Amino acid sequence: MRMKTKKEIKQYYKEQAQKFGIDGRSTISDINTRNLEINALLKYIKGNKKVLEVGCGNGYTARVMIQKKKINLTAIDFSEDLIKVAKKQPLNNIKGKVHFNVGDTTKLDFPKESFDVVFTERCLINLITRGNQKKALLEIHRVLKRGGIFIMLEDFTDGWKNMNEAREELGLKMIPQPAHNLFFDKEKLLRFTKNKFDFLKEDNFLSTYYFGSRIIYPALLKLATGKEPKYESLINSFFAEMPPYGNHSAIKIIVFKKID
Repeated sequence: MRMKTKKEIKQYYKEQAQKFGIDGRSTISDINTRNLEINALLKYIKGNKKVLEVGCGNGYTARVMIQKKKINLTAIDFSEDLIKVAKKQPLNNIKGKVHFNVGDTTKLDFPKESFDVVFTERCLINLITRGNQKKALLEIHRVLKRGGIFIMLEDFTDGWKNMNEAREELGLKMIPQPAHNLFFDKEKLLRFTKNKFDFLKEDNFLSTYYFGSRIIYPALLKLATGKEPKYESLINSFFAEMPPYGNHSAIKIIVFKKID
């Protein structure tokens, strides 16, 4: 599979900005996934904190967060088009503050130890080399305060592999990694970060939802009607309400604490 160039990725996000505007389906078509991601992130972010979102896209997650949490949020993205959209997010009934800026994930324009919390939401997988992913992780470490929390919501190969093995058992095709993504190997990530961060938690918050929406639902639909699944399904909505179990989604959260 050919990885897309930085120019191609930037064009992709320009198209996302044009197509979705401030809608929550920007960068991910499944709104259930987006809402479950936001709810999962909110569990780890306390009020009265200085927070950095690396890769904020169109600002949808940032808007929801400051409506629910009294935080001082800085949100950056490398796409000028998405930041223009983010600045149009309706900031009504908010508890916190947000500032949207264009920024480079591999070279963050902030002093050392600037933030209590840093989080990503499917951002680092869009960096097209392992070297750039490592640069970004080191930059996140640099701008975090000692003892600060890094909430890494990204795609990982172990859950992706488990999901596809279950799909194969039911006669479904593999869901490939998108050409503009580079998923993380969890064990390699933990080895790289071990002298910089303490590993606090792995949260497979999407596992049940993905087992239902990417495995059970499409298999039953194929058997019953031969049709392709759709995200806006009552069946998917049912699985979105169920508690997480297992490890059957590429998307998960790894929570780290800065140690030096």
